[in-house]
Amino acid sequence: GLVCSIKTHSELLREGRAAAALEWLNAVAQSCDPLSLQVGSAVSGRLPPMLRCNLFLPRRIASAWNSLLLTLVAAPSFKGALAGAYVDAYSDVASEYARGIGSHHWSSYALSVQFLNRASYVKELAREKRLMETVVGAFLDMLRLAAKEIHSDSSSSDWSKTESLNDGKTGHSPRIQYIVNPLHTVLTQYRYHPIL
Repeated sequence: GLVCSIKTHSELLREGRAAAALEWLNAVAQSCDPLSLQVGSAVSGRLPPMLRCNLFLPRRIASAWNSLLLTLVAAPSFKGALAGAYVDAYSDVASEYARGIGSHHWSSYALSVQFLNRASYVKELAREKRLMETVVGAFLDMLRLAAKEIHSDSSSSDWSKTESLNDGKTGHSPRIQYIVNPLHTVLTQYRYHPIL
């Protein structure tokens, strides 16, 4: 379905002030390296929740937030913190994105090029944050969202025989199959693309 919001005039004003504050922080961070480090230090602790809710942010705030992050990523310590927070938030972001929330241009997906194209960051994230398991798990969850479970019934020859652990008798357990719906929005709108 369509995801939208209706805003009051006061909400639009608050949204404008929030975007202006982020733009101001970006200007401060760009002014000199010590201030950039200070802003990066203040922002680092808020990265995981901000990345998780990034898909829900209005475009103007998301744009200002992403611009600030791109400014701060020049510092290696902040880049490392951002990379870790990215993996921490990845499953949640992918889950919402698969359900049609947000655009990958305004999400944390767009930030991945800052560290996923550097072997040292990828190796560290794979070792310490289980990057590969997280990405593959998110992709499988997306495919499950687009799939339909099919259970075989007792009269079907598709059942597999198993031995019951509690009484030693041979029993039947259903075989579960998944059929992917090619018309599901995950596939028709290429919602899986940023993961690949």
